[in-house]
Amino acid sequence: MLLLLAVFSWQSPVASFQLAVASLQLAVASLQLAVASFQSPVFSLQLAVASINHAAAWQHPASSIQHPASSIQHLTSSIKYPASSIKYQVSSI
Repeated sequence: MLLLLAVFSWQSPVASFQLAVASLQLAVASLQLAVASFQSPVFSLQLAVASINHAAAWQHPASSIQHPASSIQHLTSSIKYPASSIKYQVSSI
């Protein structure tokens, strides 16, 4: 019984120290979250300004794209494979 009491007495300071370390880690995590919460609106504002600047700099209207379907000249009629040009010769064994 005395040994059990000695073990609990020794574990109590260790548990208190572990609790203090965990509390410190929680405080650091809370501080990081507060900083991230502050930075999020600033980043969103920077992203919005960058998007507006990018949209203003991007001057490629759809009318400038000149690839109409009529300019594609891959008609199947231009491909000619007459059956007479394909010759299979059977050699005697």
